Amino acid sequence: MSTGNAWKDLLWLYFDRFLLISLVTACKFYDDYRYKNGYYARIGGVSHQEFNKLEQEYLVKYIQFSLFVSVESFDSYCQDLSNFYQEKNAQNSE
Repeated sequence: MSTGNAWKDLLWLYFDRFLLISLVTACKFYDDYRYKNGYYARIGGVSHQEFNKLEQEYLVKYIQFSLFVSVESFDSYCQDLSNFYQEKNAQNSE
């Protein structure tokens, strides 16, 4: 594992948790009805305590409670994600 790509490798290891918390946050933002965190945790395969910690860390550290995403930012994220998968596939095919 190279030092420059350490964060990408870490993200890959925890991608399922990142995806879970991102989707749940979006659901909570857009839907009037929401389930309890224990339900989301059970479906996501994590403990209720871990889910609560992930949600708090995601909202505070990573998105600073800013749930609106501009079109430009979304396009940039999509491009970054596409590049990440292309790099990962290239590494796996070597």
